[in-house]
Amino acid sequence: MAVNTTTYSFLKPVVGGDVNLWGGYLNDNADKLDDLFDGTATVTGIDINGGSIDGTPIGATVRAAGAFSVLSATGLSTLAAVTASGLATLAAVTATTLNTSGLATLASVDINGGAIDGTTFGATNSIASAALTGTINYAIVPALPEANVVGLTAALASKLGATSNAASATKLATARTIALSGGVTGSVLFDGTANATITAVVVDDSHSHVTGNVDGLDTALAGKASTGTSVTAGNGLSGGGTLEASRTITMGTPSAITDDSSNSVTGSSHTHSLSSGSVGTLMGQRAVGTVGTFALLKYSATTISRSPGFSLAGSNLKYSNGQGETVVSPVPTGTWELHGHVKSGQSQDSDVSVWLRVI
Repeated sequence: MAVNTTTYSFLKPVVGGDVNLWGGYLNDNADKLDDLFDGTATVTGIDINGGSIDGTPIGATVRAAGAFSVLSATGLSTLAAVTASGLATLAAVTATTLNTSGLATLASVDINGGAIDGTTFGATNSIASAALTGTINYAIVPALPEANVVGLTAALASKLGATSNAASATKLATARTIALSGGVTGSVLFDGTANATITAVVVDDSHSHVTGNVDGLDTALAGKASTGTSVTAGNGLSGGGTLEASRTITMGTPSAITDDSSNSVTGSSHTHSLSSGSVGTLMGQRAVGTVGTFALLKYSATTISRSPGFSLAGSNLKYSNGQGETVVSPVPTGTWELHGHVKSGQSQDSDVSVWLRVI
């Protein structure tokens, strides 16, 4: 017949016997182990003499400080001393004797399940103090007053308040953009470390001024003609109009000057008189042989008579004197008009007459 172990009553089959019962014993023992590990059954009398938890070595007789990000204790029998700053969660603690003497500070403990001395508690349940036995030492550390921290008041006296303005600063924490708007534009980034200059640009047609606000403008305009002022072309001229646009004055084509011309003007033309004195002056200023000048020239080798008005190329003529004596140079150029008479078949001097250069 099988026997049970002393502490947890595991079944021990008889060696060589209980042939058909071994499977039941193993299943029953497995259930008991499962209860121990999931907290259903109470674990008692465990002595851990070595190993580590979260990298912290532990032993049977020597305490070692442990730094645990998460401390989970299910069925833990005794907590001799726990210092927990920011301890996140104790999921469940079942302890026959919970000894917390020497417990310094539990800054934050969230117990979501378990029991103390048979009293069940959870996140929303309260624990009656009468149900707790043993000694529980705890301390709630309140916020320390400023005066209780040596030197804190003096140190804070030289600091700027969170909402206070600085008396002086060499640089802005955040640089600011200073911008112009309206009739001018421009901007600059300013952080307080140096002077800043904004280059302003005047926006076209963004504003206006009265003439009186522009120095000297009214005086200058007073001497200017209005755009409505008209320019009228007189006799012999054409064109004109108001000054709101460019205007052209055109002189009419003059009439030809004749020996009886006078100084006169019409709507589209004009002419001038010609005095004998002015003609003499003009003729005296012209060079020999030029257009409009007269010369005594000889026309040779003629077989017929020539009357006034006859025209001939200068290359057929020679400069001469009254006796018919000619010179080789210069040779007349251009076209000449006869202003005398040349008779054919006459003596040498009868070929000499007055000629006018016309071309």
